Amino acid sequence: MPGQARLVGYALNALREGTPVPWQRVVNAKGLVSARSDGSGHEKLQRKILEREGVRFGPTGAISLRDFQWRPKGGAERSFEPAPVRKAPARRPRT
Repeated sequence: MPGQARLVGYALNALREGTPVPWQRVVNAKGLVSARSDGSGHEKLQRKILEREGVRFGPTGAISLRDFQWRPKGGAERSFEPAPVRKAPARRPRT
């Protein structure tokens, strides 16, 4: 979902240890493993797990999104538009 990277980050941060969610497969828009703000070093673990899964990193440390980016079944990429934000009606002043 375009523009929702922060939301993904919040969701990943809330995962518990031992979760079955494949968190290691989430990289940034440049194909890079993002450093963690807590200094935990999990980015090294993430890269190691991805390499074991057969993901190849280039000389800049990025992966080829063309080769490794997830695509929905059927091969067609879907475009998700965020729901429009609805404004509350203006209040009339009390008289």
